[in-house]
Amino acid sequence: MKKTKLPEKIKIVDDKTNIAWWQKKENWVWIIFLIGYALLRPYFASIFFTITYCVIMAVVQTFLFKYGLSLEQLKRHWKWLALGLLLVVLALTAWLIQVQRQASREGRAAAALAQVAPELAVPGAGAETARALEQVVRDYPGTKSAREAQLLRANLLYDLKNYAEAARAYETLLPSGDPAWDALIRESLSYCYEGLGDFPKAAATLKEAEEPLYGPIKGEVTSRLALLYEKAGDYKDAAVYWKKLVEAGGDPAVLPYLKEKLAAAEAKGGEH
Repeated sequence: MKKTKLPEKIKIVDDKTNIAWWQKKENWVWIIFLIGYALLRPYFASIFFTITYCVIMAVVQTFLFKYGLSLEQLKRHWKWLALGLLLVVLALTAWLIQVQRQASREGRAAAALAQVAPELAVPGAGAETARALEQVVRDYPGTKSAREAQLLRANLLYDLKNYAEAARAYETLLPSGDPAWDALIRESLSYCYEGLGDFPKAAATLKEAEEPLYGPIKGEVTSRLALLYEKAGDYKDAAVYWKKLVEAGGDPAVLPYLKEKLAAAEAKGGEH
């Protein structure tokens, strides 16, 4: 029987040790991370961008290790992977461009407002300053400085006793999404309606402002609300708010006055 001759030496190959470093999956994450960091380093000042970038890297790492995608599998699906990567790059690029454009607009708006703001400190600031503030609002809509300019313009118009225009300016600031801010704007707006002699509208606007408030400022707004209802001839609603103030207690020296106002409002309310 003929025996099979064994080779003199059997070379044992360890695939893991003979794979090039760039072919190892554990190195791909670091390669992608470093390339991305080098290209996008200026944007890492943004916390949101940094978090987004880290999430993307975590997803890449998950697919490479948890699901054990091999180099051959990646080669078979390279078109889909390339398309996915392209979409991610395009999305990030679009987002970065939008962020840069918004930051640039915010900077220009702040600079424009900074040029006009000193005029407000000058005694007798008038219609010309109001027009300059309006120009900031028109040139940079949607920016923080534009909202600030509109608020300054509304305050200035009220001081100039241009109540109708001031009211329109305040109205553009509502709603803001911040209940406390909206309450302050509505309080200012109610002064405009009061200046125009529209007491029912002033009271209705101030009522919206009074509800979310608390503390000493709520008492002040409630007192003014009661007075506005009296001016509007609505003594029943006026009595409701005078009663709130009486029940809240407060300064003992003021309590007799509040009780007197409550009694008068209830008496007049009963006549209607």
